[in-house]
Amino acid sequence: MPLSDRQSQILIAVVEEYVKNAKPVGSAELQESCQFPFSSATIRTEMTELERLGFLYQPHISSGRVPTDTGYRYFVNYITEKRLQKMKTGEQNKLQEELLKLKVREKMLARTLAKLMSTFSHNLAITGLLKEKEFFESGMKELISQPDFQNVDEICQIAEVIDYLDENIDKLVKKMKPDKVETFIGSESFFTNSGGCSIVISECLLPGGEKGIVAILGPKRMEYRKNISIVENVVRFLEGGE
Repeated sequence: MPLSDRQSQILIAVVEEYVKNAKPVGSAELQESCQFPFSSATIRTEMTELERLGFLYQPHISSGRVPTDTGYRYFVNYITEKRLQKMKTGEQNKLQEELLKLKVREKMLARTLAKLMSTFSHNLAITGLLKEKEFFESGMKELISQPDFQNVDEICQIAEVIDYLDENIDKLVKKMKPDKVETFIGSESFFTNSGGCSIVISECLLPGGEKGIVAILGPKRMEYRKNISIVENVVRFLEGGE
């Protein structure tokens, strides 16, 4: 069942508020922050319907709503189809400046890119060479400092992902379409049993002609617009684009 324009607006707004504040979103605060041309009662009714349809859920009876995997998937498809993903102008310019400084051999380039992407995304960045199955990661500290990862079991699962990074990347690459930035949300990603992470990933062509990947791994509550844009910028840089 397709969503109405109003339901779509509300769902997009709930995802963005939750990404920003990491707290369940209520109808009154959504009305206040977004200034919709309809009442908080209408928003509450639509949020109840979005919950029934599986796009939102309510962690506690008295709390607001948070997105489900289906809700995040709708959001990512929406911003991708409408080309709404973007970084702030200052961040975009700074990333371009840092990328232009990189003139090093392939393996060193992959390692340096991981550090750079982690710095800009505040998540875990992964880069590497597909043929050699040699991958580099940076930003574990930034990732587990997120409020989403206060559970010890979740942190242990993420650490296990890193231990078997080549196998996990290989699984994702088999699901990916060529020449496309892919976003795998929650359980789509194979990355943790709890499904608490998402990954934005793309194949790329490194300067020496070797096929590689660049990726950002973060909580489902990651800044999808920004992280998709970072990956796109890095891929474009590697392949000689502007």
